[in-house]
Amino acid sequence: MLVTDVLELPLIGRVGLEGAVAIHRKDFGVTWNAALEGGGVLSSGKVVVGIEVSAVRTA
Repeated sequence: MLVTDVLELPLIGRVGLEGAVAIHRKDFGVTWNAALEGGGVLSSGKVVVGIEVSAVRTA
C-alpha cells in the first residue's frame, strides 16, 4: 500500500489511526525457513504488517 495524500483532519485534541496489511513472503523473494523438531516450519508464508499512529494537538 502506498500513501500519496496527506490526511488533514480538524483535530479537536486527539486522533488515532491503525491499519494492517497481509503480504506473502515469497512475493518479495523471501523463501528462507527452518523445520521444527515437532513438525511444521518456523514461519509461515503470510506475514501481517501493522501500524498504529496517534497524534495530540498541542497548539
